[in-house]
Amino acid sequence: MTVLISIFTYMIGMFMFCVETIFNSRHENSDTFASEYGLLGMSARDRVVVILYFSFTSLSTVGLGDLHAISDIERISQSFVLLLGVATFSYIMNNFLIILNKS
Repeated sequence: MTVLISIFTYMIGMFMFCVETIFNSRHENSDTFASEYGLLGMSARDRVVVILYFSFTSLSTVGLGDLHAISDIERISQSFVLLLGVATFSYIMNNFLIILNKS
Protein backbone atom coordinates (compact mmCIF):
# COMPACT_ATOMS: atom_id res chain seq x y z
CA MET A 1 0.00 0.00 0.00
CA THR A 2 2.83 2.39 0.86
CA VAL A 3 4.53 1.72 -2.47
CA LEU A 4 1.29 2.34 -4.37
CA ILE A 5 0.69 5.61 -2.53
CA SER A 6 4.27 6.70 -3.25
CA ILE A 7 3.91 5.88 -6.96
CA PHE A 8 0.54 7.64 -7.11
CA THR A 9 1.98 10.71 -5.38
CA TYR A 10 4.97 10.75 -7.71
CA MET A 11 2.69 10.62 -10.76
CA ILE A 12 0.55 13.48 -9.42
CA GLY A 13 3.70 15.49 -8.75
CA MET A 14 5.00 14.87 -12.26
CA PHE A 15 1.63 15.93 -13.66
CA MET A 16 1.85 19.19 -11.73
CA PHE A 17 5.44 19.74 -12.87
CA CYS A 18 4.46 19.13 -16.52
CA VAL A 19 1.57 21.59 -16.26
CA GLU A 20 3.91 24.16 -14.79
CA THR A 21 6.71 23.71 -17.33
CA ILE A 22 4.26 23.85 -20.25
CA PHE A 23 2.73 27.01 -18.83
CA ASN A 24 6.17 28.48 -18.15
CA SER A 25 7.36 27.78 -21.71
CA ARG A 26 4.36 29.65 -23.15
CA HIS A 27 4.67 32.62 -20.80
CA GLU A 28 8.35 33.19 -20.14
CA ASN A 29 7.84 36.24 -17.93
CA SER A 30 5.18 34.68 -15.71
CA ASP A 31 5.57 33.54 -12.15
CA THR A 32 5.04 29.81 -11.76
CA PHE A 33 5.71 27.19 -9.13
CA ALA A 34 8.71 25.90 -11.11
CA SER A 35 10.28 29.33 -11.53
CA GLU A 36 9.48 30.54 -8.00
CA TYR A 37 11.17 27.58 -6.29
CA GLY A 38 13.92 27.07 -8.90
CA LEU A 39 12.86 23.59 -9.98
CA LEU A 40 14.27 23.93 -13.47
CA GLY A 41 17.76 24.63 -12.12
CA MET A 42 17.77 21.76 -9.61
CA SER A 43 19.23 18.33 -10.09
CA ALA A 44 16.73 15.59 -10.93
CA ARG A 45 16.99 14.08 -7.43
CA ASP A 46 16.35 17.39 -5.68
CA ARG A 47 13.46 18.15 -8.03
CA VAL A 48 11.83 14.79 -7.24
CA VAL A 49 12.15 15.44 -3.49
CA VAL A 50 10.48 18.87 -3.79
CA ILE A 51 7.72 17.55 -6.05
CA LEU A 52 7.01 14.55 -3.80
CA TYR A 53 6.88 16.81 -0.74
CA PHE A 54 4.48 19.17 -2.53
CA SER A 55 2.31 16.24 -3.68
CA PHE A 56 2.21 14.55 -0.26
CA THR A 57 1.22 17.75 1.52
CA SER A 58 -1.41 18.52 -1.12
CA LEU A 59 -2.92 15.03 -1.35
CA SER A 60 -3.02 14.63 2.41
CA THR A 61 -4.78 18.03 2.56
CA VAL A 62 -2.21 19.25 5.06
CA GLY A 63 -1.01 21.94 2.67
CA LEU A 64 1.74 23.40 4.81
CA GLY A 65 1.86 26.52 2.66
CA ASP A 66 5.62 26.65 2.21
CA LEU A 67 5.17 25.35 -1.36
CA HIS A 68 2.09 26.57 -3.17
CA ALA A 69 0.72 27.18 -6.64
CA ILE A 70 1.59 30.59 -8.05
CA SER A 71 -0.27 31.08 -11.35
CA ASP A 72 -3.97 30.68 -12.11
CA ILE A 73 -3.51 27.54 -14.26
CA GLU A 74 -1.54 25.95 -11.41
CA ARG A 75 -4.27 26.84 -8.91
CA ILE A 76 -6.92 25.28 -11.16
CA SER A 77 -4.97 22.05 -11.63
CA GLN A 78 -4.09 22.03 -7.92
CA SER A 79 -7.79 22.29 -7.06
CA PHE A 80 -8.41 19.02 -8.88
CA VAL A 81 -5.46 17.43 -7.09
CA LEU A 82 -6.85 18.55 -3.72
CA LEU A 83 -10.28 17.09 -4.57
CA LEU A 84 -8.58 13.85 -5.56
CA GLY A 85 -6.73 13.84 -2.23
CA VAL A 86 -9.94 14.30 -0.26
CA ALA A 87 -11.69 11.55 -2.25
CA THR A 88 -8.78 9.15 -1.77
CA PHE A 89 -8.54 9.85 1.96
CA SER A 90 -12.32 9.39 2.33
CA TYR A 91 -12.17 6.07 0.49
CA ILE A 92 -9.33 4.80 2.68
CA MET A 93 -11.09 5.89 5.88
CA ASN A 94 -14.34 4.25 4.73
CA ASN A 95 -12.55 0.94 4.19
CA PHE A 96 -10.84 1.30 7.54
CA LEU A 97 -14.18 1.86 9.29
CA ILE A 98 -15.71 -1.14 7.51
CA ILE A 99 -12.84 -3.31 8.80
CA LEU A 100 -13.32 -1.96 12.34
CA ASN A 101 -17.08 -2.59 12.25
CA LYS A 102 -16.58 -6.22 11.19
CA SER A 103 -14.45 -6.91 14.26
